[in-house]
Amino acid sequence: MDDDEVKHLPWTGERLVPTYRGQGLYEHLHRYALAVAIANGKRVLDIACGEGYGSNLLAAVSAQVIGVDIDAEVVAHAKRAYQKENLIFREGSCLKIPVEDHSIDLVVSFETIEHIDEHAEFLREIKRVLAPEGALLISSPDKREYTDRTGTTNPFHKSELYHDDFHRLLKQYFKKCRVGKQRLIAGSWIAPDASSPTDVFGTFNGEIKYVNFQPGVSNGVFSIAVCSDTRLPRLKLGVFENRMESETTWAAFDRSVSAPVFQVFSAQREGFKEESSVMAPLQPNVWQTLKLEQLQSLPTDCSDNLLRYRIDPVDRPASIAISRIFLIAESDGAILYSAMRLADFEQIECSAGLLKYADEEG
Repeated sequence: MDDDEVKHLPWTGERLVPTYRGQGLYEHLHRYALAVAIANGKRVLDIACGEGYGSNLLAAVSAQVIGVDIDAEVVAHAKRAYQKENLIFREGSCLKIPVEDHSIDLVVSFETIEHIDEHAEFLREIKRVLAPEGALLISSPDKREYTDRTGTTNPFHKSELYHDDFHRLLKQYFKKCRVGKQRLIAGSWIAPDASSPTDVFGTFNGEIKYVNFQPGVSNGVFSIAVCSDTRLPRLKLGVFENRMESETTWAAFDRSVSAPVFQVFSAQREGFKEESSVMAPLQPNVWQTLKLEQLQSLPTDCSDNLLRYRIDPVDRPASIAISRIFLIAESDGAILYSAMRLADFEQIECSAGLLKYADEEG
């Protein structure tokens, strides 16, 4: 069915939908890319499949994909939006999966287990539907990084797990289990043309005065594991690139380009984070209108006066004069936020050397 004929589901802040353009998109796509890489020719169950985009990706390489979700409206949407001969969507609970015993080669469960209290029952159901040599690919937020560190709670989550507890739980039900971590990053990526057993995968970080390295993902926000009672599938590990922003950033950082990058951060009840920001290149010494189309990741509800914005010129000293700001809802064109006068800019935090406001005529 043509995309124009399917009405997209609304963004609720939890379930990913194709119209979402925040950085969280790449967390979800990276997990499904990992699943696609080990799903070739397999019978796959995508439990809590949501809108269906992930099941659709899996169906491109799998023998059969069954997407199961408890929300009848979501399942109905998925059936309309993604139609393939080897793709089936069913309404059902993750605690009573509508799939026959030992009929699945690969179970994919992304961001599901934290939504329920019955973790043991859920894993027993997964073992019931898995074939003897089947595997589970599962992820869940690490409570230490996702909740404790930020001081915020997700109202959709019932029982989050710490990374070590997540690992211990899975080992109770599977003889083999390989666990890792995932998080969004901004930085540089170096990789060999061909992998070697002597390579060590990890995270470099630092600043102008020091650099360091640690194995794995530093402060991973999400725990991710592959489990089996027989042989673990060989994973393809690496970076999922935000190609659009990478190209924009590279152009802006090219030394032949003198213009800085304009980056807008937003925060509500917590600090500013890279994943809550959008960027655009600037032209020097001219007035220009910047249309930023990835604002779904930025909160816009300022009714409780806790909404904060920060605007930075990136990479090199710069002064930016701002005349007006509008945040406009894509659905109906409603103005969610506006700043047109000097007084309007008082709630916007700006970096040192940044001119907050100027009249275009001045």
